Amino acid sequence: MEPIPIEYSRGETKFVSDNLETDLTLFDFWSWAFSDVLTNTTRGILAEFIVASALDLNTRKPRDGWAKFDLEYRNYGIEIKSCSYHQRWFQKQMSNISFNISTSRALDAKTNQLEEQSRRQAEIYVFCLLAEKEREQVNPLNLDQWKFWIIDTQFLNQRKRSQSSITYNSLIKEVGDPIGFHRIKCSIDGLIENMHNHRLHSEP
Repeated sequence: MEPIPIEYSRGETKFVSDNLETDLTLFDFWSWAFSDVLTNTTRGILAEFIVASALDLNTRKPRDGWAKFDLEYRNYGIEIKSCSYHQRWFQKQMSNISFNISTSRALDAKTNQLEEQSRRQAEIYVFCLLAEKEREQVNPLNLDQWKFWIIDTQFLNQRKRSQSSITYNSLIKEVGDPIGFHRIKCSIDGLIENMHNHRLHSEP
């Protein structure tokens, strides 16, 4: 059977019963299920939305949770990773910041088969850190609390240290200081131009 297309839904869409609309809306479900934007799973999706918005992508095209990479921009795949110093649960101390950069076997939705080769699927990685350190002040919806690193995947592939994760200290040492929300688009545009030029000069 063919994959079922993902359709864009509006919050006011109502549940139905016996072919009649009920008082329950999709917005009610979203508020119930996803109000906790600090918890790891939802925060990761929120980070994808933040980067998509910074890139002026069409966010009315629904997120595909089974895609090879999180976002596509100018025909380049982008992988989004998120971390936070604070978690929803009790902590004795703030979390150590470490982003997962492991390779993966992509799922082909048309065949429901995994690719044979494990690799990094996207050409660009964006590491998103919810950087607020004051626990009482942390707010994932405050874009000023987020910091970002934009990295060419080839940098990770050629990295001599860990191929499974990269820490905050390693990012600072190997990449440099993070940027803010309003610089995401120009930074990714600049990286794409550099990648494009490099490929042109590398062609025989």
